[in-house]
Amino acid sequence: MQRPWIVLKFGGTSVASAERWAVIAARARELLPSSRVWIVASALAGVSDKLEQAVREALAGRAPEALAWIVERHRALAGELGVDRARYEPVAEVLADVERRLEGVRLAEEAPPRLVARIMAAGELASTRLGLAALAGQGVAARWVDARELLASESHPGDPAESRFLSARVAPRHDPAPAEVVAGGADIVLTQGFIARTPGGDTCLLGRGGSDTSATLFAALLGAAEVEIWTDVPGMFTTDPRAVPSARLIRRLGYREAQELAASGAKVLHPGCLASVAWAGIPLGIRCTPHPELEGTRIEAAIEDHPVVTAVTCRKSVALVTISTVAMWEAPGFLARAFAPFAEQGISIDLVATSESAVSVT
Repeated sequence: MQRPWIVLKFGGTSVASAERWAVIAARARELLPSSRVWIVASALAGVSDKLEQAVREALAGRAPEALAWIVERHRALAGELGVDRARYEPVAEVLADVERRLEGVRLAEEAPPRLVARIMAAGELASTRLGLAALAGQGVAARWVDARELLASESHPGDPAESRFLSARVAPRHDPAPAEVVAGGADIVLTQGFIARTPGGDTCLLGRGGSDTSATLFAALLGAAEVEIWTDVPGMFTTDPRAVPSARLIRRLGYREAQELAASGAKVLHPGCLASVAWAGIPLGIRCTPHPELEGTRIEAAIEDHPVVTAVTCRKSVALVTISTVAMWEAPGFLARAFAPFAEQGISIDLVATSESAVSVT
């Protein structure tokens, strides 16, 4: 019987040092006897922000100073990892491609979403090329896979270009055959979070924080036994431990509870990532890269033995809008008309409360 896949996702801070790559290699080795390992990595911490800055600088007609920071950041980590020039060459090629595209932005003074997506994808492409060398240095042989070969977005007529290229949606599906083809029989695969392809084959992004979503989409695709999201905190807490030192780690959560917490301000997980594992019935664990010995939080099918109040979250900069009028009394389609301006302005509605003569939204 073939060994099951375990998907491991590592965020920006979890791939930003030689010490953290040692943790990644150790976890892969630990799982290997009984499982195969599919690693999903983000861009190095700070790189995505700097790429956005570089685009803004190029649009302003300036040479993008942020690019120099990005290049130096990757060179510094390569030196820390002991990566030689030959193994660093694929990273240099990715960064050189970004430099050419940014020069095009500077000359044309235009940055269409399609081009921005291609530039932003460089963070994950470079980090995983460097990560492949990092794992090799730890004695771990992995196969590099381009996420765009497996994750394809959905688009609908009338979708704006920003949505299609910069915050694309990928539906979960179970189809391990193409993944096995690109894996080529490898026990360990290293691929990118955050990026996918459009139906036309162009690069698109899953939105900021989309690497969590990538990991769960890969898990559904593979029919993985489990997903582990590795980050810089041990898991989800009963409230923000920075504000309330007595906050407790939540050991187990159902999918629905975890999604509500993530959407309501608990920033440990991207809210969009849980739909795929809930759809596929795959458990998700949150683990701490600085402290891999900690058990963390496990998210799975609904559990019965939990308190009435699981946790308290907080969100800042939330606006409350209340529409009050007797005209909505028994008026078919009133709510559709009331919500239409939000859609036209691209504003997402989080919560809704209605009564006979008023509707409030956040």
